[in-house]
Amino acid sequence: MAKKAALFGDFNTAEGSYNLFENAMRKAIDFDAYASDLFEAKVLTAPTLITNALLKTNIASTSDSVTYIKTYACMVRIQGNLSTHKFLRDPCSIEDTSTSESRRKAFNLIQQHTKVFIYNDGDTLPKIGQIIEVRLERGSFGSFKVDTAEFVGIKSSDVGNSEFKKRQKECTDMMSNFEQGDFVALSDFNFGEKTWEGKTPPEEEVDRVYEVWLATNGIEGVDPEAFSKCGFPGHSVFPTARCDANGLHPAFGIIVNKALGQKVPSMDLSDAGTPLNLKIVSTKRNLKDQIRLRLTNQIVPSGNKTLTDENILYAPSVNFNPPTAPLPEGRYDTGSRHLYGLAVDFGKPLNDTSEDGKEKARVSSEFKKLQAFAENNLNFKNYHKEPWHWSFDGG
Repeated sequence: MAKKAALFGDFNTAEGSYNLFENAMRKAIDFDAYASDLFEAKVLTAPTLITNALLKTNIASTSDSVTYIKTYACMVRIQGNLSTHKFLRDPCSIEDTSTSESRRKAFNLIQQHTKVFIYNDGDTLPKIGQIIEVRLERGSFGSFKVDTAEFVGIKSSDVGNSEFKKRQKECTDMMSNFEQGDFVALSDFNFGEKTWEGKTPPEEEVDRVYEVWLATNGIEGVDPEAFSKCGFPGHSVFPTARCDANGLHPAFGIIVNKALGQKVPSMDLSDAGTPLNLKIVSTKRNLKDQIRLRLTNQIVPSGNKTLTDENILYAPSVNFNPPTAPLPEGRYDTGSRHLYGLAVDFGKPLNDTSEDGKEKARVSSEFKKLQAFAENNLNFKNYHKEPWHWSFDGG
């Protein structure tokens, strides 16, 4: 092999000598680009069902067959010396998740691990703490991508042994204080930056997603104009009607006024005590308003991509921050209660979105009076995660 010419004067300085050493090491060591793309991984979160896709497959030229393929997702920690996760703390080693701050740290740490999709009927899902085999995709320069991985199988030798039971207990203890919704959100989407970074999305995008709703909502004989009114078609208590001045269904508006200690037609509340000094900050929304909120509040996958259109429309509210109810699907009385003028959001002191603020709101005199009123009124209920949000059914 020919030698590259060099001048001895190049090595008289510290910088030149270092360059010589660096070049020699680079030529002496080969990167093993042929390392296996199969890795062992520890399951951190229970596999969660995220889709139940309907697939149509041709069995014969004259007949069709329909089958369902379930998709599960879980977070895993890649094992071994080649794993980039070895530089991250193992989430299962966190002993205390009893506080919101410790859960936030644990949750963020889990996010930095790898998401695995599992496609099967759900009969052979791996358990928390179990070792599975996954396949990683190679990047442009031979390195492995570790944001997602393909599920290959469960390590049969790992099932039932004492080491597995130890790992399972550690991971289960770590997650014991989380709500299920936390990991539904985690399994479906990687938490990241909001696509619009809190800004209002372009009207063109709102209009485009609205057209998707028109094509996918599944409501028989849907009439978008019906959503310009309040209530549900044919409902026994809240039938479709013109909204009142506050943007509420007239019957629900009377209930809200009673809850606030206000006088209403044909009822004397002179003995109801001091009216509540609560401001109504949100009532009726239209379909595009709700889409705009969902686009703004979405928690997006890793990278700069938005959620799919159908996720924007129909994914559970826990996949949005703050939680934002989905659009109607299948029936008129589904989706956000704000769409029907059957929900109201109150202002201070009930609308502090911090965890500490929510706790203070729940012990406030205003909240307690609303609660006392709700105990005797079946059509006025609080959404348990938001002290400021009250609706006809708590949704």
